[in-house]
Amino acid sequence: KAALEATLSPIVCVGETQEERESGVTDSVVRTQVTASLDGLSSEEVDKLVIAYEPVWAI
Repeated sequence: KAALEATLSPIVCVGETQEERESGVTDSVVRTQVTASLDGLSSEEVDKLVIAYEPVWAI
């Protein structure tokens, strides 16, 4: 929210660990991360975000 108030273009990075991937919970983990990131934002604010998916294990 602070980034939006500073007129920056926030990039929300989400992704699962190798263990989460192997456990088959990738969708749940990423969904939780995205939902938590958007909590408290208006639809106009959400429109200004970039969501980037990159698994932690791939970095």
